[in-house]
Amino acid sequence: MVPNDVYIKLCDSNRLQQVLHFMGGQAEYRHTNGEISIVRVEIADLGTRRVRIANLPPEMPEEVIRTIMNRYREVKDVQAETWARFYRRKVANDVRIAVMMLAKHILSNITIAGHRALVS
Repeated sequence: MVPNDVYIKLCDSNRLQQVLHFMGGQAEYRHTNGEISIVRVEIADLGTRRVRIANLPPEMPEEVIRTIMNRYREVKDVQAETWARFYRRKVANDVRIAVMMLAKHILSNITIAGHRALVS
């Protein structure tokens, strides 16, 4: 049997915590053939996202960015964005693209190594 995921979106975080507490992290599911399965009940991640991080100096090491962004979960890749469409050669701008699995939302302004970065 192939496992299936069911997602239920709750907009009220208090209600979400009540449901998780009440369910104790698991629930019973009765199949049409009468079989009973125990299923996990947990908060879903926000999924993989491309996050733009602006206003960082070009010499900032990727590892510094990874360390800060890993607070929001797993960083898969960090790349410098370029102005290739407008110039003959790729010219780096002050934006980095982080491909990451998010577990929580990121603030629109964060500090990375003393620099105020804008996140979108």
